Amino acid sequence: FLTLPPSPTWLVLQDRKEEAENVLRTIRGVGAKEEKDGVVQQVRSAASEDGVEEVPEAESNDDTDTAAETEAKYAHVHQEIQDIVEEHTIAKDHADVGLWTLWRRYASIRRAMILGCGLWLASQLAGINTIMYYGASIVRRAGIDGGRTLDVWITVPLNSMQVFGVLVCYAIIDRFGRRPTLLLSMTLVAISLFLVALGFIIDSGILSIIAMCMYLFSFGLGLSTMPYTINAEIYPSEYRGICVAQATSVFWLANFVVSLTFLTLARYIGMEGVFFLFMAVVLIFGVFFYFKLPETTGLSLHEIQGLFSEKSPEERSSLPPAKDSELELYGSTTLHHRKNHEPGEDLPSLT
Repeated sequence: FLTLPPSPTWLVLQDRKEEAENVLRTIRGVGAKEEKDGVVQQVRSAASEDGVEEVPEAESNDDTDTAAETEAKYAHVHQEIQDIVEEHTIAKDHADVGLWTLWRRYASIRRAMILGCGLWLASQLAGINTIMYYGASIVRRAGIDGGRTLDVWITVPLNSMQVFGVLVCYAIIDRFGRRPTLLLSMTLVAISLFLVALGFIIDSGILSIIAMCMYLFSFGLGLSTMPYTINAEIYPSEYRGICVAQATSVFWLANFVVSLTFLTLARYIGMEGVFFLFMAVVLIFGVFFYFKLPETTGLSLHEIQGLFSEKSPEERSSLPPAKDSELELYGSTTLHHRKNHEPGEDLPSLT
């Protein structure tokens, strides 16, 4: 954590926009600000030495393409900074909006909150804490009883598998994307839960333990990490704190309910019935996320919030107009569009 750069958003709020741009360039792989003119100048000098003064777009060579790409990357980073400034400005105007108002009046934020809370519900209703809290009891009911010593040591390989799954997630998440990683994790979790239940049906303790290890690895692969990652991305900055707090409350409530009811459910429907129930919940949420969860990998926070920006007429009419001082200070085309939007036209802010 000591090597992590400061948050670009925090730097902007501290009126350190130049530092924020440099951090964003590093994150986006563009390079430091002082490198920009040098890189572009080298490309243009090389083109000049080759006798290329001005190349039409249709005949542009690799050098001029590289210069254009470099300029585009820097422009994109600059636009991200402007988006952060804009969101902070809007946040000041909406600081007094409560959670109930967000659910009732803002369809775009409501969609994000449903996904955020749903991710935590899926994570906990998949039964992860039954394995973590009652792993030794489950192993004994599977027919393996080695006393308290075994109860302690059996948790070592189980917990290690989840850690291994999280490490694999870190290695693949940016390559394959958040959505595919989550759906792969949920598929493997459902298969694992089926095998755990099957182990109890056929009275195979070894199968149950192997399936539990597979379950924990699969859970660490996506269901363990994606709720944190996606909840931090999908909410507009002005409401991110209250929305994340709400999702975290759902997480702990679901954790409490699953932990409280597990042994009672096992007594009435059997261990196999409990794990079949968990499997059904995972499959239902998997279908929901397949149709409703967008891919957010590689997008800026402003672009991610734009994925939820379809608004109802009531939501449009409830948005306050942008102030002239905002337009003058930031020169944001988005703010200008907010102020001068036509009826029925989608709004780019409060997404």
